[in-house]
Amino acid sequence: MQDLRGSVVAHLIEAQRLLRLSAAYPSGYPARPRNVYRVLDCASDLGARINDTMARYGQQSQRLDQSFPQRLLAPELTTLSADDLKLRMEGLDTKRAELKDLGLLSCRICWRSSKRLSSTC
Repeated sequence: MQDLRGSVVAHLIEAQRLLRLSAAYPSGYPARPRNVYRVLDCASDLGARINDTMARYGQQSQRLDQSFPQRLLAPELTTLSADDLKLRMEGLDTKRAELKDLGLLSCRICWRSSKRLSSTC
């Protein structure tokens, strides 16, 4: 057993690096500091950020849903010439191709010069 213990190289990592002393007083009265796990602290922070983002998303979505009819029927619509529309569609096709090359899209929809959509999967 002595030979085995001598042949194994082991380094101990201090577990205290995962703890943080909490100086917050939830009850408002001073108390002795508590140990808080950093992982749990980061997880609760991430959860709060996600909840914040979801709340903002819900508000924005509701605002856009309520204004959709006005935006749809607004008389200030800009019209594009056929050439401008073709350029924009070709730009979108290029962007889709880049996303497909990155593996973010599995199907590629292209705007062809024959004025129709084609799909290659």
